[in-house]
Amino acid sequence: MRIVFYCLGIILLFSSCNSEREIHEENTYEIVSLLVETTGKPMKPPPPPEGVRSRFTDSQINSILNRSQKVALYPVFNSSKKVFSENKKVSSEYNNLVTNLKNLDKEQLVDLSEVTTSESLKLSIIDTNKLKSEKRYIDKNYDILIQISAISFNAAYDKAALVLSASRGRLNGSSSIIYMYKVDGK
Repeated sequence: MRIVFYCLGIILLFSSCNSEREIHEENTYEIVSLLVETTGKPMKPPPPPEGVRSRFTDSQINSILNRSQKVALYPVFNSSKKVFSENKKVSSEYNNLVTNLKNLDKEQLVDLSEVTTSESLKLSIIDTNKLKSEKRYIDKNYDILIQISAISFNAAYDKAALVLSASRGRLNGSSSIIYMYKVDGK
């Protein structure tokens, strides 16, 4: 009789681990899809200097914003090795999420089939060997390279922190710590 209870306990333990992993992946790819969709879109041309007439008409700007983009996604959600200082402007919960970014030691491969984007974005995984060997690989083949760290979630999976890096060329890139929270379950 004890063996039956042990077996049932082990089965319940493994099934709860799988459901936790599924919840984690579902939330991860929901965030990744949102970030790729918003970051991968074309950028609006900068405004002209004060007193100078714009070189672009509204129809030209709309044409730029509606063109398709070739987006490269880094193949791994890396853990962040950086040490982050506490930000007094945000809650302690978000500071804990950012601190946990350093403690996420599990690197996870990106599954492109789980990332949903609009048809105007041509999404692919970048070849890191070519990226290392050819300095202008991004410029020649893609419009933007996006790299997303492993994502730190709270226990309820309604708040998250991550590091997002985007590069549109060799000397044109940025990284940001992103704080996210769900609104109406999304």
